[in-house]
Amino acid sequence: MAVCSIQYALLAEIRQPPRPDADRVAIDLEAADGLSLLVDLIADSRVGLHGAFHIEDVEPIEAPRLDMVDGVSSTMIFAQDEYLQELIRYYSDYYQVDPVLIGLIMEQESGYDPFALSPAGAMGLMQLMPDTAWMLGVEDPWNPEENIEGGVRYFAQQMDRFGRIEYALAAYNAGPGAVEKWGGVPPYPETVEYVNSIMGRYMAEKEPVDPVDEEVYYDEYRD
Repeated sequence: MAVCSIQYALLAEIRQPPRPDADRVAIDLEAADGLSLLVDLIADSRVGLHGAFHIEDVEPIEAPRLDMVDGVSSTMIFAQDEYLQELIRYYSDYYQVDPVLIGLIMEQESGYDPFALSPAGAMGLMQLMPDTAWMLGVEDPWNPEENIEGGVRYFAQQMDRFGRIEYALAAYNAGPGAVEKWGGVPPYPETVEYVNSIMGRYMAEKEPVDPVDEEVYYDEYRD
């Protein structure tokens, strides 16, 4: 994949699925200070598995930890603060989920790296598995907007299905079948840590909503 393809993905018009209430997300790319630096870094990167780009031997570009900005955590890497926040706000509102949660999920899943690729094959900002992306109709998981739209929609589906934040988080991490099997957060160490991490930060950022029963978390799996 040529560098110009990556530049197109970040700077050109962002593709998005049809929506009944809007033609396009208004994204202020100029507000993403340092976006040109991101492109320069990409130009120096090497192609990894499945055409994903990975920045090597370069310290991450990380914005300082700030207060919540319009309900979205402002910790972002790759200098895409305003760009990602706009997408998070838009799709969180569209699918009626809390943008704070979506920001925390994205931070936990990929560290805001749009080119993140897990050993299991999960892709992009919201770490969509290939089968999940296909089920959601996400044609290009490396496209930031398509990835966010699919991830937010999938999380909203889990909220509708289970009705509790911690169960929806567990389903996002381990799959809805595991949550149904165990009747709640499954006792998988990775999933327990995942739910604990996001819920701890969420409840620190927000007034307690839907208090979590600590017994669900299986203390023996804590570090």
